Amino acid sequence: VPIVFFLSIDMVAGCVAGKTYLLHVKRGDKIHASSPPLIADDGGKPHVNLSRIFTSTLQRQNDWKYKKKPLKVRIEELRSHFVTSLSYDLSKNIVEEAFPERRVIIRERDGLTEVHLRLRGVKESLYIRQQDVQTA
Repeated sequence: VPIVFFLSIDMVAGCVAGKTYLLHVKRGDKIHASSPPLIADDGGKPHVNLSRIFTSTLQRQNDWKYKKKPLKVRIEELRSHFVTSLSYDLSKNIVEEAFPERRVIIRERDGLTEVHLRLRGVKESLYIRQQDVQTA
């Protein structure tokens, strides 16, 4: 089922104050979005404000569940090139072939680094119909 996702990344927490970071959003091996260089504030939080629309095809595992589909976020500290990788399963929370709008916090296993984002998704055919109505 092709789903059009609307992604908005607001903030990263757990970075070192004053350091510069890049944020990359990936699905599979493909980078879908990269931030400009971001400087962490005194609280260690670079404010991102990165938005993207992308399509992802989710495959059914059975009548009520989909196969896992990871959305990966890489946070790279520019000077040291140290990378923190986080992942979120897009197949979670699918309801009637849509992804209801949610605020999501993806945490690193040790709980120190986290990404704050908003995500929603609609079936691709419905998205195309909505676009056709808006352009008419």
